[in-house]
Amino acid sequence: MKQAPEKLGTMKGLEMKLEVETLLQNKRYLIVLDDVQNLDKWQACRRAFPKNNFGSRVIITTQSGDVTCESQHPVYDLKPLSENESRDLFCLKAFGGKACPGHLVRVCDDILKKCAGLPLGIVAIGGMLRGKNPTVAEWDKINNSLGTELQGNRSLGSMHKILLRSYHDMLHDMKPCLLYMSIFPGDHLTEHNKLIRLWVAEGFVARDGKRTADDVAETYLSELLSRSLIQVAARRSDGRVKSYRIHGLTREILMMKSKAQNFAATSDKATSSYSKARRLLVQKDCVNLCGTLKKLRSLHLLEVQEQLTKSTMPLLFNKGELKLLTVLDLQGAKMDKFPSAITDLLNLRYLSLRDTGVKNIPNSIGRLRKLETLDLKRTRVHKLPNQIKYLRQLQNLLLYQYYDDKNGAFPSKHGFQAPMGIGELKSLQKLCFIEAGKDSGCIVNELGNLTLMRRLGIIRLSRNLVGALWSSIEKMSRLRALSVTASKGETVDLQGLGSPPPCLERLYLTGALVSFPQWIELPELQNLVKIFLKSSNLDHDSLAKLGELRNLLHIELQQVYDGKHLCFGRDKFKKLKILGLRRLESLETVTIEQNSMPCLEKFQIQECGCLATVPLGIEQLFKLRVLDLVDMPEEMYARIQPYNVHGNPVQGDDYWRIQHISGVCFIKKEDNVWIPRRVSTVMRNLSASDKRSDDQLDKEINHFGKKLNFRD
Repeated sequence: MKQAPEKLGTMKGLEMKLEVETLLQNKRYLIVLDDVQNLDKWQACRRAFPKNNFGSRVIITTQSGDVTCESQHPVYDLKPLSENESRDLFCLKAFGGKACPGHLVRVCDDILKKCAGLPLGIVAIGGMLRGKNPTVAEWDKINNSLGTELQGNRSLGSMHKILLRSYHDMLHDMKPCLLYMSIFPGDHLTEHNKLIRLWVAEGFVARDGKRTADDVAETYLSELLSRSLIQVAARRSDGRVKSYRIHGLTREILMMKSKAQNFAATSDKATSSYSKARRLLVQKDCVNLCGTLKKLRSLHLLEVQEQLTKSTMPLLFNKGELKLLTVLDLQGAKMDKFPSAITDLLNLRYLSLRDTGVKNIPNSIGRLRKLETLDLKRTRVHKLPNQIKYLRQLQNLLLYQYYDDKNGAFPSKHGFQAPMGIGELKSLQKLCFIEAGKDSGCIVNELGNLTLMRRLGIIRLSRNLVGALWSSIEKMSRLRALSVTASKGETVDLQGLGSPPPCLERLYLTGALVSFPQWIELPELQNLVKIFLKSSNLDHDSLAKLGELRNLLHIELQQVYDGKHLCFGRDKFKKLKILGLRRLESLETVTIEQNSMPCLEKFQIQECGCLATVPLGIEQLFKLRVLDLVDMPEEMYARIQPYNVHGNPVQGDDYWRIQHISGVCFIKKEDNVWIPRRVSTVMRNLSASDKRSDDQLDKEINHFGKKLNFRD
C-alpha cells in the first residue's frame, strides 16, 4: 500500500483532481468518501477516479437521496441500531462495557430513546456521560438539557455540526416546515395528511404553477425524508406514508432554533417564555397559560384532561383574544359545545374539532371566509348549516364517525346532510361523507361543480341518484379516492360511469353491483392500487377481472361472492401484497394457480364457515409472511397443526402448505374477546425478522372490524 503524497492535502480543484487521477492510474484502488453532501460534490469527485478495469471500488456514505438515486450500483440503506445493540454500545462508552447501574436505568432508557438507534449520537452522549458523576440528579439534568449540551459540549460538537449543516443546507422555504415538527412531543407521531394541511394553513407552502400546495408539500416531505431529517413511522397498505416521527436529537436542535426565533413553545414548561411564541402547544393542562398571547398564530391542544370552559381556557372563549390565529387544533379536547368566539377568528384557516363531543355548528361559521380545513371527524355533528357555502376557500371537509353494526364485526359510517349550495365550494379537494338519500338529487348534481376533488365519500346512496352521481364524478379528473355506500337493499350500477377518473388509486364500494363494469380492464384504471368491495354479489368471472388491474396492492372482499369455489388465475395479481376474504359463507375451496400473487405478504381469511382447508397453492407464495385465520372452522385449525391435539408427532394434512409462513395465527372470538392462537411453523422458529410481537398482534386484532372502511 502506497502512502498518499503529503502535498495532496493542500491542493484544490483541478490540481487535486489531476494528482489523484495520476496516482490511481494503472492501480487497483479502494476509495471511501464519507458524508457526501449532494450530487454536485459527488460528480465533481468521481471524475478523478480512473476506470481501469482492475476491480477497483468506491464506497460513499451520504444522507442525500439525490446521490443514491443517481447511483447505478447497489445502495445499502443503513438501519438504526436495535434496542439491545443501542444499549450495548451505550454501556461500552458510558460504563466501559459494564452493565448500567440499576439507579440509572430509567435515565439511560430515556437518552437511548432520543438517540433512536443513531450510533453517532449514542457514542457521543455515552462518551460525554462517562466523565460525569453517576447520580440520577446529574444525569437527569443533562438529559433534560441535551439541546444545550449539543451546542456547548466539545465532545458532542461533531454531531451538533452535522445536524446543523443538514438544517442550514435546506431550501429556505423548507426550514419552517421542519421547525413545525418540533412543536409536538418527541414520542408523538405526526399524521401525513394533517401535517400537509397544517403547513398549507400556515402559509409555508403555496401553489407553484400547475402544482397545488398539497403537491408542493409532498415534495418537501420527500426531500426531508431523503435527508434523514424525518423518519417514516407507519405506512398504509398501498405504500403511502401514514405518519412521521422526528429523531430525538434532531428535535433538540430544532427546539433550540424554534426558541431563538420565537417560532413555537409548549405551555407545560415551567416558564412564561411562551407568551412571545407565535405557535403554542397546550399539553396536559391549561393552568400555566398566562400573559398576553395576541401574537399567537397557531394553538394546538394535546392530551388536555380538563373540560374546556371559559374558566379553564379564557383565551379561547373571550372575543378579541386571538385575532391573528390561523390554526386552531382542538383534536381530542373535552368539550361539548362549539365556542362562539371561534367564529370571530376571521384569519382562521385550519379548524379541527376531531374527537370532541361537539354536536352543533353555528350559522356564524360562515364568517370564517379564509377557512381551508374543517375537521369534524368523530364528533356528534350530523348536519351543517347553510352558511357553510360561504367558505369559498375550503379545501378539506371531513365529517364522519363509525358505529358497530348488529354483528359487531364491521363498523358502519355516519356522514352528514349536506346543505344546498355545497357546489359553490369549488376549492374542495376532500369531502367525506355526504349522505345521499332519495331526496338529495340537487346535492348530488351540485357535486359536479367540484372539479378539483381528490377524495370523495358518499353514503346511503339511493338507486335513483346513481346516474347523477356518475355524471358528477366524470367531471372530477383529479379524483384519487372514491368511496360509495349504497342505501340498505339498494344496488349500484357501475356501468353508468362511462369513463372512470384517470387518476383513481383507491376504490371502496359497498352495495350490490348490477354487473362489473367494462372499464375495469381499461388502461386508464391502471393507477388503481387498492379496491375494497362489500356486499357486491359478484360472480366468479367478474372477480377474475380484478386480475387485469396490474398495479393492485391491496384487495378486500366481504360478502361479495356466493360460489363454492374461488380461483386466483395463473399469472394474475402480480403486485398484490395484501388480500382479505371475509364472510364468503358458501366458499368451500380456494385455489391459487401457478405464479398467481407472487408478491403476497399478508393474507387474512375471516368468517368463511364452509372453508375447512387452507387455499390450495398457498405453498407457492414464498413472500407470504402473515396468514390470519379469523373465526374459521376448528377443522382448519387441526389441519394446520405440526402435531395433533394428543401430542403425537403426526402433523395436520395442511401443515406442509403453511410451514414456510412465519406468522400464522388462528383467531377466535370468545365471550366478545378476540383470542389468538399462534401456529408454530418452521419459519416462525427460524425467522425473528418476520414475527409479530404480542402487542402488534393485539393491535391488528382490534382493527379487524375496520378493514372495510374508508380511512383518511
